[in-house]
Amino acid sequence: MTSHTPQSERTTLSSLVADPGSALGSLLPTTRRLAVAAAVGYPALHPRVVELLRTDPEPMVRRECAETLGLAGVLDHDPLVAALSDEDAAVREAAVTALGELESVPAAPRLIALALEDTDGLVREAAV
Repeated sequence: MTSHTPQSERTTLSSLVADPGSALGSLLPTTRRLAVAAAVGYPALHPRVVELLRTDPEPMVRRECAETLGLAGVLDHDPLVAALSDEDAAVREAAVTALGELESVPAAPRLIALALEDTDGLVREAAV
């Protein structure tokens, strides 16, 4: 078992923030999630964040991807619109919120449908 000291954790976090791209492929979901959050300020990494939104097996990582893309102000809203169909409600909610932040007019019909029909109350509330 590896021991983690506060100093080693700070060093790891600092390196992740300085170079999030190297951690986007981590085997650890928490590390990928932190790397995605750190990638918000690195537009060159946004295509990799989009790919993780589409393919990552961990819902918490996909949710972070949606949030990050919304905060980054991405111009291509299609990946977020596709995430509205995610099996995980937390991912759908994050995608709804991101599209709202981006003021995505083309997504409005999908958001209205979610507000009326989604099985999760938080997704419906976010869509409204």
